[in-house]
Amino acid sequence: MTVKLIGNILNIESMKLTIKLIFCAFLVFTVVGCASNKARPKIDQTLLGQPLEDYVGPKVKAAVTDFEVKTAGATKETASELRDIFINALAQSNRFIVVDQDKADLIVNISVIEFEPEASGGKAGYAGGGSWGGSFMGGLLGASLNRANMGLELRIADKSNSEVISQKIIRAQASQLLKNRGKELPRWLVLKNGLSVYTGTPMDTVIHDCIIEGLRYLAQNVPLSYYKY
Repeated sequence: MTVKLIGNILNIESMKLTIKLIFCAFLVFTVVGCASNKARPKIDQTLLGQPLEDYVGPKVKAAVTDFEVKTAGATKETASELRDIFINALAQSNRFIVVDQDKADLIVNISVIEFEPEASGGKAGYAGGGSWGGSFMGGLLGASLNRANMGLELRIADKSNSEVISQKIIRAQASQLLKNRGKELPRWLVLKNGLSVYTGTPMDTVIHDCIIEGLRYLAQNVPLSYYKY
C-alpha cells in the first residue's frame, strides 16, 4: 500500500511538472510571437531619384562632417556646396536634426569619390548610355552623349563609441537624354553658387540623384533607437 501511495504521489508530481513545462513553452511562444509583430521601420518605396515620402514623428540628432575630396574632379568648394545641399536635404526630410558633433548621437561622414561633369560616353542611339554596345551602335545612329558621373562614399557612425553602423558607396550617372524627367526639383535642391553652372545639364541630374539616394540610405539604415527627439 505504501509503495502504491508513493507511486501515485510521484505520478502527480510528474504531471504537475509536465503542465508547468507546457505552460512555460506557451509563454515563450506568445512572447516571441508578440515580438515579431512589433512595428518595424518603414522602407521608403519611392522611385529612384524621387524625394522621400512625407514623415511625421521622432527625429535623429546627427552631425555631418566636412565632405572629404577623394577625386581630382572636385574641389573643396564643390565639396562644401554639396554638403550644404545634403544638410538641407536632411532637414527637409523631417527625419533629422542637424547639430554640432558635441550634441549629436550620429556622425555622418561623406567623401566625394567621383565628380565628372563631362565624362566620355557613347552615342545617342538604340543602345546609348556609354556601354560598349552604346558606343558602337550609337556611333552609327546618333550624336555623342554628354555623360556625367558622381560618386559619394557614405558612412554612419555612433557618436558615443565611434562604431560604424552602416556604410555604402552611392553612384549616379546621367546623359543629355535623361536630364529632363518632367518634374520640378524641390527648391532646396536647386543648385546655387559654384554648382549653378551645372543647372540644366546632366550633372544637375546626377547631383540630385546622389543627394536623394544618400538621404534615402540614411533614412533606411539608421536604427529606430536613434529616433527620439
